[in-house]
Amino acid sequence: MPKKDDGFISESEYPDEETLRELNELYHDEKLPGDDSNLRKGRSLLIKLAAVIIALGVMAFFLGGTLRVLQMPSLEFLESSRKLSQDPAISEWQEAVVQVRTAAGIEIVTAGRSGRKGSGFNISESGHIITNCHLLEGADSVSVFFPEQGSRRAVNWFCAEDDDLAIISLEGEGLPYVDLSRGPQPEIGDRLIIIGNPLGFSGTVMQGELSGYGRFSASGEAVLEIKAPIQAGSSGSPVFDGEGKVVGVVFASLAGTEEGESKGLAVPVSRVHSLLEENYENVFK
Repeated sequence: MPKKDDGFISESEYPDEETLRELNELYHDEKLPGDDSNLRKGRSLLIKLAAVIIALGVMAFFLGGTLRVLQMPSLEFLESSRKLSQDPAISEWQEAVVQVRTAAGIEIVTAGRSGRKGSGFNISESGHIITNCHLLEGADSVSVFFPEQGSRRAVNWFCAEDDDLAIISLEGEGLPYVDLSRGPQPEIGDRLIIIGNPLGFSGTVMQGELSGYGRFSASGEAVLEIKAPIQAGSSGSPVFDGEGKVVGVVFASLAGTEEGESKGLAVPVSRVHSLLEENYENVFK
């Protein structure tokens, strides 16, 4: 906070004639520097400059706390994401991760109860997006946005509420896609990669590790607990193992854990396989 007397000009601080002449030349003033009106203009200019300095000081004081708040962990995971994205394999996976956008009537739906915006990923060249069911709640239309391919409108979608999974069908060809794992589930301590759109940042790469399994889904199936900086907007993000196969789908996060670290919850890929098999005709018709 500026001191109380900062910015006030005393008589001894008024500019001399040489300074006023320079000011006049700068602003193309034709009057002589000794002229009273000229002096008043010089004083007025300095007072205005002082007022600006005071205003900036006050703004800095009030914004100081805000700026400290905005120095959040997101900046750290964005830097980590930038480094991880330099891996050619991870960069290729990013191309198949989409932003899911829904609309209700003519209203574009964003975050909140009236609609959703989140993440998803493509599993076929013709366009079949895996995401969360809760992202599509109340939607009249759904579109997805590919980093390189642009926006595509959904022609159909199907939800499995118990597993919070959804499949969005597109009309496309040659679209980038990723593979679902058919191997064993990851083990505790395994390194995992999550790609999504947290806090509005597209294609963000987060690194974590499997910390355990829990039972949080309505179906009673075990879900993956992942120690990673999961943020809002990560719903529907694919979880990759070390071989680049999808082993889970993020659907929620745990806050206030005993370790003081954020954790993500992901539906295991086995449930995605079951959903696809049970609804093959509806999904791939």
